[in-house]
Amino acid sequence: MATSLVSALAQDNLQPTFKNIPTSSRVAPIDLSIRCLPLNVPVGKMFDLFEGFDAAIDACRSPYGLADAIGMMTAIAGAKGRSAGFEKAIYVIQAGDEDISKVGVSADPLKRRQELQGAHYLPLTIYGVVFCPTRKSVTIEQSVLQAAAEGGTRLMGEWVSASPDTVLRKVLEIARDGDFPVCDGKTYLANMIARTRALARHNTKHGISYRANR
Repeated sequence: MATSLVSALAQDNLQPTFKNIPTSSRVAPIDLSIRCLPLNVPVGKMFDLFEGFDAAIDACRSPYGLADAIGMMTAIAGAKGRSAGFEKAIYVIQAGDEDISKVGVSADPLKRRQELQGAHYLPLTIYGVVFCPTRKSVTIEQSVLQAAAEGGTRLMGEWVSASPDTVLRKVLEIARDGDFPVCDGKTYLANMIARTRALARHNTKHGISYRANR
């Protein structure tokens, strides 16, 4: 399902789902400054939000790799028999062409947009998605909403009276200031694949094997 969705996105069949995809993200990987994760996340790379900030925003706004990343995230959560407390993504949604945005946390931002659309009169589009593997996604989301409340731009619930670009930048600024490692969907997927391969090598080296529960 995820693969077919990525193919559809590449053909722009689901273009209305996303908002003004950066042209650069369609033709080649964006050159990002990256840094190694802390020791508690042994395999992976994240954005260096002190450099290449605009490039990080463009990457988080590209749908390519997003569906596969979400597919892996939900599969892992399902295998663990839970979704609460596991890694989730921070999404920014725009209502129509208005400077009205929603920031939220979900294991499946695509599905979440569909759920929200059923109760909204304006077309909703995903402006950007940020993955936060250290489970700090809720912390970032709440910090964004608190900043909006203090600035007088918070509306009902998780909606704010601000452009989606402003909200997405605030998400990344809070991640930078809190030193929370974040990345786009394509990088998240690559990190998870690398982590899985590293674990497989470790298990092979130490003769560890697993059997499915019966």
